[in-house]
Amino acid sequence: MQWILGEGYSSARSNSYPYRTLESGRRGGLSILLHAYSRNLEYLCSGSIEGFQVTLHNPWEFPRMSKNSFFVPLGSVVEAAVTPNIMLTNDDLRRRYSPAQRQCYFSEERRLRFFKHYTRSNCEFECLANVTFHMCQCVAFHMPRELDTLICTDLNDNCVYKAEYMFQLLRSGMKDDLNIFNVSEDKMEALGFKCNCLQTCLSVKYRSERSTTDTNVKEHLIESTKNLPPDKKAEIEEKIKFSLLLIFFKESQFLPLRRMELQGIGTFIANCGGLLGLCLGMSFLSILELLYWLLVRPFRRSKKVAPPPVKIMTLTLPALYKKKEHQ
Repeated sequence: MQWILGEGYSSARSNSYPYRTLESGRRGGLSILLHAYSRNLEYLCSGSIEGFQVTLHNPWEFPRMSKNSFFVPLGSVVEAAVTPNIMLTNDDLRRRYSPAQRQCYFSEERRLRFFKHYTRSNCEFECLANVTFHMCQCVAFHMPRELDTLICTDLNDNCVYKAEYMFQLLRSGMKDDLNIFNVSEDKMEALGFKCNCLQTCLSVKYRSERSTTDTNVKEHLIESTKNLPPDKKAEIEEKIKFSLLLIFFKESQFLPLRRMELQGIGTFIANCGGLLGLCLGMSFLSILELLYWLLVRPFRRSKKVAPPPVKIMTLTLPALYKKKEHQ
C-alpha cells in the first residue's frame, strides 16, 4: 500500500494503490454496477430490505458495516458526494504532552495485536473480540482471532450479544447499568473491558451526501446487449436485479482541522506582560523593583545595626562666667 495516514501517497503516479481520482465531481468518480441473483435474496434474515450495504473508510481502518454505512436499494441509482474530515495534530504536542493529556495517540505510540495500524475503530474492534473470547471462549466469525481460536456458533449467540452489549455500555460511560450483570469493576478489567482506545492524532473520516433515484438498469443492459444469446437475456430478465452506485468527491480541496496548543508557557507570560503593561503601566523592571521592596528590603532593614548613643557635653565660656560673677 502506497498511502500513509497524515502523509498521503508516497508516489505521484496515477496508478498508485489505493487508486486515486484525478478530479472531483461525477466525471472523476467511481461507478459500480451491483447485481444480485433472485435466488440469493433471503427475506427471513433481512426482512423486506433488498439491496447492498456500503461503508466508507480510510485504508488503515477495518471496515465495520454496523458503524458507518449506507444502503443501496435494488433497482436504483445512488449518488454519494464524499467530503473528508481530516484532523491533524502539531508534532510538538508529542513531546510536551502525554497521550492522556492530549487525548489522542500517534500511530507509533500504540500497538495492536491483530491490526498493523492503530485507529480507534481498530482498537475497539480488537477489544470487543478479546472481551467476547474471555466471556464465551469463542469469537464471532467476523472478529479478528488467532488460528486456533474457536468460532462461535448459534448456540453462543446470547453470550456474544451479551458481551457486545456490555462493551457498548462501558464505552458509553453507563457503568451503573452493568450491575444487572453482577459484574464488578475488577472482573471487567480482568475480562479486558478497559481498552483505553483514544482517538488517533491524525485521522481521516468520510461524510457523504446521498441521493437515490429509481431506475431500470436491467432494461438498459438488455437493449445495449442485443447480441446476447437468448438464455443469457432470459437470465438477466428473470434472475438478476441491478443497482448503480456513483461515488465522487464533492470538492477538489478540503480544509483540515488542526489540534494544537491553545496557550503555552511562553504565550502565557507574554500575555501577562502585555496586559500589565497596558493596564498598569508596568514593565519588567517595575516587577523586579516590586520584588525587591517586598522580599529583599525588609530583611536588610531588620539586620541593620543601630548607631551608637550620642553623648552631649555642655561647655561654659570662662570669660562670660567671670564677668557675671563681678556684676
